[in-house]
Amino acid sequence: MKNLNFLLFTALLICACSKDSGDEAGECKLTELTHGPVLTDQKYTIIYEEDLITELSGDTESIKLSYDSDGYLVNREFFISGDPRVQFRNEFSNDSAGQLQEVKRWRLENDELIYLGKETYHYSGSKLTEINRFNSEDTFIQSTFEIIWTDENPTTFNLVRSNGEIDYSTTLTYDLSRENKFNTLFPDFRWYDFFSTDFSIYQSLGKNVLTSASSTFDPADPTIEIYVYTFYPNGLTDEVMVNRNLWWKFEYACE
Repeated sequence: MKNLNFLLFTALLICACSKDSGDEAGECKLTELTHGPVLTDQKYTIIYEEDLITELSGDTESIKLSYDSDGYLVNREFFISGDPRVQFRNEFSNDSAGQLQEVKRWRLENDELIYLGKETYHYSGSKLTEINRFNSEDTFIQSTFEIIWTDENPTTFNLVRSNGEIDYSTTLTYDLSRENKFNTLFPDFRWYDFFSTDFSIYQSLGKNVLTSASSTFDPADPTIEIYVYTFYPNGLTDEVMVNRNLWWKFEYACE
């Protein structure tokens, strides 16, 4: 799907939660994340400190996460294996309830981290409804990401340019009979991702399971993505297929 350029960006642990497990989802920790061959076909092991994910480690790259004293995410750093330099950095600002308010972004260029700008996050109650992306001087909004909800699921995403024109829209559909328990247990998943894609945001916000996304990148020929989820018996996501291609596979340790 079209890159939004939001640098969103999740000790090998053996999964103790088999497909025959009856463990409750709330007692599980994510231990491995695999991107399918459409992305990198690489597995990342997930390291915790107490109940907080602090690192996602792959063969060629890793992400390190840090938190404030209240357990809210404040820093995300991306590394290439064998290179101690931070390649990308995100810094997060939250309100007193832990609701994300701002993300500032840096990228390594010529051995120096260059500031790229910030995004600000706006809500209606608990629902994320708008992301404003600023220029590198933080002086004007380059684009706005509008999120329209139907009940407990985002159903329309509009990327609006600074002149007010909609660059493209994405319409989402869901299986309303199936709850996405992964989103409840791992609400910060979009920041664990190695890729800045629409899909990461789609997967992380809705209460129910995503089934399709139709995007007007080309208004005369909309792009349609079909999502198929498989689940463990406890309701947590096992695999996510997009147009019959594996995008994600998750493994857990359940008490």
